[in-house]
Amino acid sequence: MICYNMVYVARVSLFACRLPENELPCLRRRPTVVSLLCGLTAVGVSVTWAVTRHEWYSWILEDILGVAVMLSLIRQIRIHSFKILAILLVLFMCYDVFMVFITPLLTSDHKSVMVQVATGGGSKEKLPLLIRIPRISSSEWSVCGGDKSENLLGFGDIAIPGLLVSFCLAFDRAVNLKQTWLGYYVASVLAYAAGLTVTFVVLVMTNQPQPAHVYLVPSTMLMVVLVGWRRGELEQLWKGINVGVLDSVPVTREDDNAFHREQMTSSDEEVDYDKAELMKTSSV
Repeated sequence: MICYNMVYVARVSLFACRLPENELPCLRRRPTVVSLLCGLTAVGVSVTWAVTRHEWYSWILEDILGVAVMLSLIRQIRIHSFKILAILLVLFMCYDVFMVFITPLLTSDHKSVMVQVATGGGSKEKLPLLIRIPRISSSEWSVCGGDKSENLLGFGDIAIPGLLVSFCLAFDRAVNLKQTWLGYYVASVLAYAAGLTVTFVVLVMTNQPQPAHVYLVPSTMLMVVLVGWRRGELEQLWKGINVGVLDSVPVTREDDNAFHREQMTSSDEEVDYDKAELMKTSSV
């Protein structure tokens, strides 16, 4: 029991301990120690990448930062209906096509503006807006941008379809799906993998940069529509539902208000319980 209390106190102290009162500009709100350590780690990784961005191993830090940014984006942005997602995905697909295929016809050097921006053009500087993976072996067939020694995948090619995948997971939980492998989430992930595979196959076959959304958007959207039609939920899928968080999804506004009241009550009870346990442990 004593060991359990010691572990409990350590856990509470680690995740709930906040900085003392202070007048520092960035620390006035008294963030937790864990948040401060995570922030310092993020700053350290960013500064290290900025200093070593021309080194051969800089792609590792750049990819770590990119994945963190995309996960944060997908976590923060919640779209609650397939209708809005369909409009967004189609618009991004049209934008991708225009920037890759149309802009070479409008520029004097006949090069894609998107590819030039992504690869830095003639300069050595590249915007950290790509997932970079060096090729193991060089080949005349390798081209995913300007640098044939690397495969490049833009953040938009991951984050935008990722919003659809996130919505599918929330929808599965909203309808209380028991067998998740039969739901929208798994189907959308498999469809994204298939679309990305087709993208790289076309890259190899054409030896030209390709707009990934041309292959990702139809594959993911058609798969979601197919699953919705098979389960008879197309209308509900199109209109969407009120999905506040992925862990617990209220369906109506009344349920949403009740859900938030319950969360606030449970949070207060948990804080009181933590204080009581700490006092009990301290007295022992």
